Amino acid sequence: MRLCLSITAIAASLLVAPAATAAGTAPQVIGGNNAVDSYPFMTSLDHNGKFFCGGSLVAPDWVLTAAHCVSDPGANGSPVARPADGVTARVGSEDRITGGSTAKVTQIVVNPENKESTADLALLRLDHSVPQKPVKLATNPEAPESMTRVIGWGRTNENTQDIPRELQELSARVVPDDRCTAGMDKARNICGQGAVPGTNLCQGDSGGPQLRGRPGDWELVGVTSGPADEDGKCGTGYGQWNAVSSYRTWIDDTIHKRASPSAGSGTRHATATPLSLLPQVPDRLSAVRLLAVQAGMPGMR
Repeated sequence: MRLCLSITAIAASLLVAPAATAAGTAPQVIGGNNAVDSYPFMTSLDHNGKFFCGGSLVAPDWVLTAAHCVSDPGANGSPVARPADGVTARVGSEDRITGGSTAKVTQIVVNPENKESTADLALLRLDHSVPQKPVKLATNPEAPESMTRVIGWGRTNENTQDIPRELQELSARVVPDDRCTAGMDKARNICGQGAVPGTNLCQGDSGGPQLRGRPGDWELVGVTSGPADEDGKCGTGYGQWNAVSSYRTWIDDTIHKRASPSAGSGTRHATATPLSLLPQVPDRLSAVRLLAVQAGMPGMR
């Protein structure tokens, strides 16, 4: 069976439904496909060999991902970057386990404005430059009804913890902001849903790209953040992406300054706190950030 991008499609009443499950739940079908286009900038992130989020190569030695993939809430609600120890990036491979270029992450820089889905962005510095071509950054957001491409290795069924090994792709439509009601920053986030009703993103797709353009000329317009309505289920509601154009200054400045550990400007960096001592993300936060993979880095369980 061909897998879709973390999509759970509820069988429509007009379709011939398969036999009901033993639990009596509504039958589900999977739509979508393994990636057929090329995405040399696509990055899979793992911690000590375990996949946890996606990302995009935006400079030869920098990857852009979601802040909630690599940070925990501090005492005052501000994000605190996790240590970079054990975090590895694999760039340019549709297979999240092999191929492409690999590099260790040496520094994690969380956007200082991050709170829930607002400014849900982080830049990861690699220990060396990789040969893959970085994706271009958008200078303006997508308008409602525009079609975009989203990709990732998130769950393909809400009822299982399994994630695909091969990169998945899905067409997503940008919709008016008023359809996204769950704490969305409407000024700087993009509201959307799968182009086919009942399709969308799921756990593990966080940090991955929302794209426009065509193979060989992709442009990064958004970074996958989380659900954007009260539905809270994969594939049945709306999702939100942080609009890259709203954060170009922060992205460009961070990369240009090379975000040294002594840099100021309120940027929060990884600390030397042992992984075993990091606080776990509360269940309520995990529920809000549906797209954070549950089996990833400490604090994401």
